[in-house]
Amino acid sequence: MILSPHLDDAVFSAFHTLDRDAVVATLCTASPNSDTAPSNYDRLTRSSDPSARYEERRAEDLAVAAAGGWNA
Repeated sequence: MILSPHLDDAVFSAFHTLDRDAVVATLCTASPNSDTAPSNYDRLTRSSDPSARYEERRAEDLAVAAAGGWNA
């Protein structure tokens, strides 16, 4: 099991240790409340909806895991 503090961390930091049986658990992530204001990251990436941006990032994380054959 690979514990990933944030989305993308396992892929960027531990890619070489992941094999097809790896399970990746992301610890510090959650969909923001609907009234959450856009963060600096959201503004930098031209997103006005933090919830939609989270769902995009989570989908990317799952797609990379699937491409690598890992469970996320």
